[in-house]
Amino acid sequence: MKGEYVLTFRWAPRRENSDECACRMDRYVRGLAQVSPAFTSWRRNKPREKIFKAPIPVEKLQEWMLDGVNRGDADGLPIERLGFSLGMTVSGNGKKVQTRVNCGVFSEVMVNNGSIEFYWHGPIDPEFLDLSILRRIFDVVVTSWEPDIVLMTTVECLLLKPPLHHAGWLTYLSPVYDGFNDIPEPGRVEKLGNGRLIVACQEAFSFETPEHLAYVKELSQEIKAYRE
Repeated sequence: MKGEYVLTFRWAPRRENSDECACRMDRYVRGLAQVSPAFTSWRRNKPREKIFKAPIPVEKLQEWMLDGVNRGDADGLPIERLGFSLGMTVSGNGKKVQTRVNCGVFSEVMVNNGSIEFYWHGPIDPEFLDLSILRRIFDVVVTSWEPDIVLMTTVECLLLKPPLHHAGWLTYLSPVYDGFNDIPEPGRVEKLGNGRLIVACQEAFSFETPEHLAYVKELSQEIKAYRE
């Protein structure tokens, strides 16, 4: 678990059909491929799946999205309000990164969400600890999914009690958080799209560095209090 980095993103219920979600996934996959060659080959998270080079045909992405719907136990019919889900893994280039997305959710008791797990089958590649690369990945996520919040954090932070679900090494806040201004020092605030990117530290975040963890705890508590 030590040093396991993950990028998470989520947004409020937003009803979208499989075509709209597939188009967002297409934009996402294309965008990531432009950030790094590591993101050019993908396979769906199912046994014996074929490897696809980016860009993946939108029709294929839509097919996968439709295959990922939740169905009722009794009748087997799709539960529309729970949207669509898709998991994919980078394959064939020596890198081990996994992404998962749940989109089109419009249930009031759930949110849309996604992740990029940089620790899949091994430690994070140093490329993904480069702030310039991470900023570009954040830009792709924000442009593709229009999330409310995006975090680059570690699994250790997410497993704390209480978990640090509201802030990370990098934290993107959409205009939903425009009224939030209690950003502790020495965090640096940058513009990203229509929102803000808060960078906790310029060096790679470490759960074992007390000042890193203290800052993320403080920022997470402030954002959580604002939303409540």
